[in-house]
Amino acid sequence: MKKEREAAESFFELMNFGTFFYKNYLNPEKSDVSLQRMGVLFILFYNKDQSLKDLAHYLGVSASNLSIMVESMVKDGLVKREQDQKDRRKIVLNLSEKGIEKFNKEKENLVKKITEWISDLSSEEKDKFLNSCDFLVEHLSSI
Repeated sequence: MKKEREAAESFFELMNFGTFFYKNYLNPEKSDVSLQRMGVLFILFYNKDQSLKDLAHYLGVSASNLSIMVESMVKDGLVKREQDQKDRRKIVLNLSEKGIEKFNKEKENLVKKITEWISDLSSEEKDKFLNSCDFLVEHLSSI
């Protein structure tokens, strides 16, 4: 049980570090995409037809607080509201073409920054890093 607790605490630190790392290293000040907006872009890129309530659940915020940001993203042309094809009474959110382009641009910038950071690692550290990332993706994607 001690190993499980240590692993859980280490994973918690990793999650917290991920946010810090994005805000302070990966997201350059010249970017116009805040951490919160990037979260919306990320979720809608990988999960189509999300209700505001579902999107809020993914982000861990209230739907009322998220509504204001989503409205600004709709006005900016990044997000579009559409009728659900299965239930015409329901409104779903998706990325517009501009939103998809913005996500891909931001993702490419992040990948470049991470690549620069990883280039300073030794070959052995790169292998460990890659194996750790692969392990996390494999096991977290099955949840």
